[in-house]
Amino acid sequence: MSATARLPWALLACASLLACTGDDEVTPDASQPLIDSGTPDGPGEDVEDLCPGELTFEALVLDLESDAAVFEVSVAQVGDESNAATSAPNGRAVLCLPDEAGAVRSTKEEYLARLDRVDPEAVRALAATATPYPLHVIGAAAFDELLAGVGVTPDDDAGHVVVTVLAAADGQPVTGATVALDKTHGGAFARDDSGALAAGDEIGSGGLVLLANVELAGGGPPGEVEVTVTLPGDFEGTGTCRSNTGDLEAGALTGVVVVCE
Repeated sequence: MSATARLPWALLACASLLACTGDDEVTPDASQPLIDSGTPDGPGEDVEDLCPGELTFEALVLDLESDAAVFEVSVAQVGDESNAATSAPNGRAVLCLPDEAGAVRSTKEEYLARLDRVDPEAVRALAATATPYPLHVIGAAAFDELLAGVGVTPDDDAGHVVVTVLAAADGQPVTGATVALDKTHGGAFARDDSGALAAGDEIGSGGLVLLANVELAGGGPPGEVEVTVTLPGDFEGTGTCRSNTGDLEAGALTGVVVVCE
């Protein structure tokens, strides 16, 4: 399945209630749409109405390898952990956030924690295309196996950065975009459409790049990372990209979802 085909499938999952086949993977059924995390309601509801005066952060929590929906992941506002949502069986989580830049932390038992800075304009651009924020997570043991497949041992004192580059026009991955960090790391690996990793810093058929063992210090400010995106020559738009920074934490994932106009 191509990268451009994967995300619309996720949107289909986001529009329907799903029946669990296990703790993490789900299969679709023909239920009504959701307007909050796991609650069915009538069709035609606008999710933006859930957070009047605030930013509606709608995420789709997905497995880093398979893109299967991941159930029961807690997505909480950093600095106000009481403001939290739990991903539904279809992976959908909706959180009302202050209408300003902030951050969310996603956690599940035996999974790597994930940190995301939230850029309101990037989130709104995705919402305009009915695209939820792609929030990839992975179990700790599965992550070790994934990196072992490319000959890397996770460094417990380093962080790991997952970069997705999406087009503001349609919410689709920008294949051919390359990514670089302002921090030293242990290798860049592009995901293919089977979920496997191969050395490379270019967004390919799997729609994301993983940068492993990113040093928390060096380069820019300690504990922060900046992503530089180089768009392919055939990209149609202004070339302006936003949401390209993140917070690093030892042993955790940093999610950076870059949206390019």
